[in-house]
Amino acid sequence: MTGVKQTPLTDKLRLALWIARRRRGLTQQQLAERMRARGYGRGWDHALIARIEGRGGVRSISFEEALDLVAALQEPLTAEELGL
Repeated sequence: MTGVKQTPLTDKLRLALWIARRRRGLTQQQLAERMRARGYGRGWDHALIARIEGRGGVRSISFEEALDLVAALQEPLTAEELGL
């Protein structure tokens, strides 16, 4: 998605997703597979997760994608992970 303004909250979400994924012992590929299981297309791979996390470029995510990423982690994000 182009034209989406990056904000401090967006940056916090990126970092929180990265921390949460790592704490749960998931690889980027495993998280992408969970997203595909939730109905997202084949374009969801480790490289896309890397871009969402802000590595290897940046890819914006929609609110719905953010909710599904959190659900795919199978645990809620903690206040600590969100930097609160």
